[in-house]
Amino acid sequence: GDEVKSGDVLFEMFSPELIVSQRDYLLALKQSKTAQNNITRRLLSFGVQQKALNLIAKQKTVQQNLPFFATQKGTIAELNVTPGTYVNKGMTIAKIQDYSTVWVIVNVSEKDMGFITKGTKTTVHFPNLPGKTISSKVDYIYPKINERTRTGRVRLIINNKEGTLRPGTYADVVFNTQ
Repeated sequence: GDEVKSGDVLFEMFSPELIVSQRDYLLALKQSKTAQNNITRRLLSFGVQQKALNLIAKQKTVQQNLPFFATQKGTIAELNVTPGTYVNKGMTIAKIQDYSTVWVIVNVSEKDMGFITKGTKTTVHFPNLPGKTISSKVDYIYPKINERTRTGRVRLIINNKEGTLRPGTYADVVFNTQ
């Protein structure tokens, strides 16, 4: 759950193939634009970011442990590597979530669904945050009813700039259906 800013180093990767490609990149910088474009495309296809390529070009040296940077600000929600982990092609290494807005998915009794429309105003209370009440409105009404629970679902979008709300937090919702 660490907070990161766009541009922060998330992890560094050692890969013999990336080292060879970096050497080729440094050589291509002294050659034609075509050679530069070809090796740049190869490195980008490996997931190497432009910021890392700029670092290699600026320092004119191969990075034994190539840095990978956060592309957005947020919270590290998932990190699937530790030092020494072997990374496979297509593997998700990390997930960064932006929790500045959160969805509240509300289960509503089937008999009450007819009173709710998109835009219906709501008041949301969070038991784990005493005294915190947030006004919102219905953003989306899911089209299906759960046959087992006889409930429908509606989605609210809540501003969470201060980061006090966490995914999975329980909420009590009052619909203002005049």
